[in-house]
Amino acid sequence: DLSDPEFISRYPVLIDAGTTLFTEKELSGLEQYVRDGGIFIALHNTGMHTPEQGNAWPISKLSGLKVMNKDRGIGGKIRFTEDQSLWPT
Repeated sequence: DLSDPEFISRYPVLIDAGTTLFTEKELSGLEQYVRDGGIFIALHNTGMHTPEQGNAWPISKLSGLKVMNKDRGIGGKIRFTEDQSLWPT
């Protein structure tokens, strides 16, 4: 349960297996886990939906990345800005 900090803190790395729906409580727990030093590895479809809305991409609250073509259902280019620190230099 991602919303249980005691449970997930036992693991140094969490690898998502395609969890497409996240609740606000789960996102908060996951955010705390990462702030506390945990590593979360997500797939391309991780965090697509909330219980209330499809294609809401709540995971972007944690990653800072936004899905730009979510309504078209097609792939596209991935671009990063100069000030994004997603990848270490």
